[in-house]
Amino acid sequence: LTKLDFTPPSSKDGSSVREQFDAYITKALSGHKYPNMDELPVLNQATTLGNLEKIFYSEKPREKPSKFLKVNPVYTQVGATLISVNPFERFECFGHDWEDAYHRLGKEGLISTAWREYGPHCYGTIEEVYQALKRCPLQSVVICGESGSGKTYTNKLMINYLLDHDTQAAR
Repeated sequence: LTKLDFTPPSSKDGSSVREQFDAYITKALSGHKYPNMDELPVLNQATTLGNLEKIFYSEKPREKPSKFLKVNPVYTQVGATLISVNPFERFECFGHDWEDAYHRLGKEGLISTAWREYGPHCYGTIEEVYQALKRCPLQSVVICGESGSGKTYTNKLMINYLLDHDTQAAR
Protein backbone atom coordinates (compact mmCIF):
# COMPACT_ATOMS: atom_id res chain seq x y z
CA LEU A 1 0.00 0.00 0.00
CA THR A 2 1.13 3.49 -0.82
CA LYS A 3 0.29 6.32 1.55
CA LEU A 4 -1.38 9.12 -0.35
CA ASP A 5 -0.79 12.67 0.77
CA PHE A 6 -4.06 14.54 0.51
CA THR A 7 -4.14 18.28 0.89
CA PRO A 8 -7.60 19.83 0.70
CA PRO A 9 -8.09 22.32 -2.10
CA SER A 10 -7.67 25.97 -1.24
CA SER A 11 -9.02 29.18 -2.61
CA LYS A 12 -7.18 32.05 -4.26
CA ASP A 13 -6.62 33.66 -0.86
CA GLY A 14 -5.00 30.46 0.48
CA SER A 15 -7.81 29.43 2.85
CA SER A 16 -8.81 25.78 2.98
CA VAL A 17 -12.27 24.47 2.17
CA ARG A 18 -12.85 23.91 5.91
CA GLU A 19 -11.89 27.52 6.68
CA GLN A 20 -14.24 28.74 3.97
CA PHE A 21 -17.01 26.50 5.33
CA ASP A 22 -16.45 27.73 8.91
CA ALA A 23 -16.52 31.36 7.76
CA TYR A 24 -19.75 30.78 5.82
CA ILE A 25 -21.40 29.01 8.78
CA THR A 26 -20.33 31.70 11.25
CA LYS A 27 -21.85 34.37 9.01
CA ALA A 28 -25.00 32.38 8.14
CA LEU A 29 -25.77 31.31 11.72
CA SER A 30 -24.77 34.65 13.27
CA GLY A 31 -23.13 32.77 16.14
CA HIS A 32 -26.43 31.15 17.22
CA LYS A 33 -27.49 27.52 17.67
CA TYR A 34 -30.93 26.58 16.36
CA PRO A 35 -32.55 23.56 18.10
CA ASN A 36 -35.52 24.06 15.77
CA MET A 37 -33.93 24.37 12.36
CA ASP A 38 -37.11 25.91 10.95
CA GLU A 39 -35.69 29.09 12.49
CA LEU A 40 -32.40 28.94 10.57
CA PRO A 41 -31.91 32.19 8.64
CA VAL A 42 -30.74 30.12 5.65
CA LEU A 43 -31.76 26.45 5.35
CA ASN A 44 -29.41 24.44 3.17
CA GLN A 45 -27.05 21.51 3.56
CA ALA A 46 -24.15 23.63 4.79
CA THR A 47 -26.12 25.50 7.47
CA THR A 48 -27.84 22.29 8.59
CA LEU A 49 -24.51 20.48 9.04
CA GLY A 50 -22.91 23.52 10.65
CA ASN A 51 -25.82 23.89 13.07
CA LEU A 52 -25.69 20.20 13.99
CA GLU A 53 -21.97 20.52 14.68
CA LYS A 54 -22.45 23.64 16.85
CA ILE A 55 -25.21 21.93 18.82
CA PHE A 56 -23.34 18.65 19.24
CA TYR A 57 -20.34 20.40 20.78
CA SER A 58 -22.48 22.62 23.03
CA GLU A 59 -23.41 22.21 26.68
CA LYS A 60 -24.18 18.65 27.74
CA PRO A 61 -27.64 17.92 29.19
CA ARG A 62 -28.23 17.78 32.91
CA GLU A 63 -29.77 14.95 34.88
CA LYS A 64 -32.92 16.97 35.52
CA PRO A 65 -34.67 19.03 32.84
CA SER A 66 -33.81 22.69 32.90
CA LYS A 67 -35.52 25.59 31.22
CA PHE A 68 -32.07 27.05 30.81
CA LEU A 69 -30.61 24.21 28.73
CA LYS A 70 -32.68 24.82 25.57
CA VAL A 71 -30.08 23.05 23.41
CA ASN A 72 -29.76 19.29 23.70
CA PRO A 73 -26.69 18.07 21.79
CA VAL A 74 -28.43 14.83 20.81
CA TYR A 75 -31.58 16.27 19.19
CA THR A 76 -32.64 18.98 16.79
CA GLN A 77 -35.75 19.22 14.66
CA VAL A 78 -37.05 20.48 11.35
CA GLY A 79 -40.83 20.75 11.42
CA ALA A 80 -42.21 17.49 12.77
CA THR A 81 -38.97 15.65 12.00
CA LEU A 82 -36.74 14.92 14.97
CA ILE A 83 -33.04 14.66 14.08
CA SER A 84 -30.87 12.60 16.39
CA VAL A 85 -27.08 12.46 16.49
CA ASN A 86 -25.71 9.39 18.27
CA PRO A 87 -23.11 10.76 20.70
CA PHE A 88 -21.75 7.26 21.47
CA GLU A 89 -21.77 8.19 25.15
CA ARG A 90 -24.40 8.21 27.88
CA PHE A 91 -26.08 11.51 28.59
CA GLU A 92 -28.32 12.25 31.55
CA CYS A 93 -31.31 13.39 29.49
CA PHE A 94 -33.20 10.09 29.38
CA GLY A 95 -34.46 9.60 32.95
CA HIS A 96 -37.89 9.77 34.54
CA ASP A 97 -37.49 13.48 35.30
CA TRP A 98 -37.19 14.17 31.58
CA GLU A 99 -40.13 11.89 30.78
CA ASP A 100 -42.29 13.59 33.39
CA ALA A 101 -41.38 17.07 32.13
CA TYR A 102 -42.55 16.30 28.59
CA HIS A 103 -45.61 14.41 29.83
CA ARG A 104 -46.60 17.36 32.05
CA LEU A 105 -46.42 19.69 29.04
CA GLY A 106 -48.49 17.20 27.03
CA LYS A 107 -51.21 17.12 29.68
CA GLU A 108 -51.19 20.94 29.73
CA GLY A 109 -51.64 21.03 25.94
CA LEU A 110 -48.21 22.61 25.41
CA ILE A 111 -46.33 19.69 23.87
CA SER A 112 -46.08 21.22 20.40
CA THR A 113 -43.90 24.00 21.83
CA ALA A 114 -42.03 21.89 24.42
CA TRP A 115 -38.82 22.28 22.45
CA ARG A 116 -38.80 25.96 23.45
CA GLU A 117 -38.63 25.00 27.11
CA TYR A 118 -36.48 21.84 27.08
CA GLY A 119 -35.24 21.50 23.51
CA PRO A 120 -36.21 18.85 20.95
CA HIS A 121 -36.28 15.31 22.39
CA CYS A 122 -37.63 11.87 21.52
CA TYR A 123 -39.88 12.21 24.60
CA GLY A 124 -41.41 15.33 23.09
CA THR A 125 -42.03 13.52 19.80
CA ILE A 126 -43.63 10.50 21.44
CA GLU A 127 -45.72 12.70 23.75
CA GLU A 128 -47.12 14.41 20.64
CA VAL A 129 -48.03 10.95 19.31
CA TYR A 130 -49.52 9.98 22.69
CA GLN A 131 -51.73 13.09 22.72
CA ALA A 132 -52.73 12.50 19.07
CA LEU A 133 -53.74 8.90 19.90
CA LYS A 134 -56.56 10.34 21.99
CA ARG A 135 -57.97 12.05 18.89
CA CYS A 136 -57.16 9.40 16.29
CA PRO A 137 -56.07 5.84 17.13
CA LEU A 138 -54.05 5.51 13.92
CA GLN A 139 -50.63 7.07 14.52
CA SER A 140 -47.15 6.11 13.38
CA VAL A 141 -43.55 7.06 14.05
CA VAL A 142 -40.87 6.42 11.46
CA ILE A 143 -37.37 5.92 12.85
CA CYS A 144 -34.67 5.65 10.23
CA GLY A 145 -30.93 6.04 10.02
CA GLU A 146 -27.68 4.33 9.27
CA SER A 147 -26.40 1.28 11.10
CA GLY A 148 -25.29 2.25 14.60
CA SER A 149 -27.18 5.55 14.57
CA GLY A 150 -29.27 4.72 17.65
CA LYS A 151 -32.57 3.65 16.05
CA THR A 152 -33.09 0.68 18.39
CA TYR A 153 -32.23 2.73 21.47
CA THR A 154 -34.59 5.56 20.47
CA ASN A 155 -37.33 3.03 19.70
CA LYS A 156 -36.85 1.46 23.16
CA LEU A 157 -37.05 4.88 24.85
CA MET A 158 -40.24 5.78 23.00
CA ILE A 159 -41.98 2.45 23.66
CA ASN A 160 -41.05 2.58 27.36
CA TYR A 161 -42.36 6.15 27.51
CA LEU A 162 -45.72 5.07 26.05
CA LEU A 163 -45.95 2.07 28.38
CA ASP A 164 -45.04 4.12 31.47
CA HIS A 165 -47.51 6.91 30.80
CA ASP A 166 -50.33 4.73 29.52
CA THR A 167 -49.99 2.57 32.64
CA GLN A 168 -50.16 5.71 34.81
CA ALA A 169 -53.29 6.88 32.96
CA ALA A 170 -54.96 3.48 33.48
CA ARG A 171 -54.55 3.69 37.29
